[in-house]
Amino acid sequence: MRNFKNALKHINEPIKELQKTDLATQKVELSVAGDVKKANSTLSKVNKSIEKNAKEIRSAKTKAVQFKGQMDKIINKYKGSVQTESFSINPFTVLREAEQAAKDLGVRPSAIDGYDLLEASIEVYEEELRNAEQELKELRNALK
Repeated sequence: MRNFKNALKHINEPIKELQKTDLATQKVELSVAGDVKKANSTLSKVNKSIEKNAKEIRSAKTKAVQFKGQMDKIINKYKGSVQTESFSINPFTVLREAEQAAKDLGVRPSAIDGYDLLEASIEVYEEELRNAEQELKELRNALK
């Protein structure tokens, strides 16, 4: 009987060790499984955030492309409006001709009806042109 107990003891000890190892392995597996679940949850949240941000970026890109198209139209319209060739009669040429005619006649250019108004209109035109050019420059810089 003693031998039997000894034999049982020798058999049970490795079994107890195996059970302890199995429990430790299960604890590690449970810990890893918990980490995997946490990582999946975190990644899912991050993916949703990235997807939301990507949609906002696409929307902003679409608006930017539309805005750029509008700005190109405005710039082209502006360029057309400031070309002296677009005048039905070139005011600069008329002003010079009026000044030359006044000189030839020996009178002041302002004695010609409408001369002062034309001169003032040209000054306004040049000021508006400078302002518009500055605005255009700032717009182009902002679009870079």
